[in-house]
Amino acid sequence: MFETNDDKLTPAFKKILAHFIPKYWEVLTSDTTYFDYIKEIRIEGHADTKPPINGGDSYLYNLDLSSKRAASVLKYLREQPVYKKASDKDKSRMDFLFTSIGFSYSRALNDEKNYVHLDSNKIVNDALSRRVEFRIVTSNEKLINLSCQLC
Repeated sequence: MFETNDDKLTPAFKKILAHFIPKYWEVLTSDTTYFDYIKEIRIEGHADTKPPINGGDSYLYNLDLSSKRAASVLKYLREQPVYKKASDKDKSRMDFLFTSIGFSYSRALNDEKNYVHLDSNKIVNDALSRRVEFRIVTSNEKLINLSCQLC
């Protein structure tokens, strides 16, 4: 979804996000039953294993790059009509929940989209590794209490 050494959203990725974000937003805001159990919504940026062009620490370079990729997606989300048209309450709630974070190449993927430990003999698919993932983090304590109440 990103070119090598770049944090700009590709036109193809913008098209995917423009389709995905309104649906994701609708799911998050349509039924608030479980909304209180969401601790955060992470936009996780990932990088390939390519070293920086001009040398230096590859992990730290890709950590910065993956962080910028995640921030680019969050910025794009906030520019979408669904966000701009949202109520102040929904915007405030989403601003509290959404966060962006970079993982460098620590979660690189292989051709089967499985994590590759770099000390293994598995081959990294650099194109698949240059990505952003949305991850909902829940509050386990609150969910346990809800489960007990439903029993």
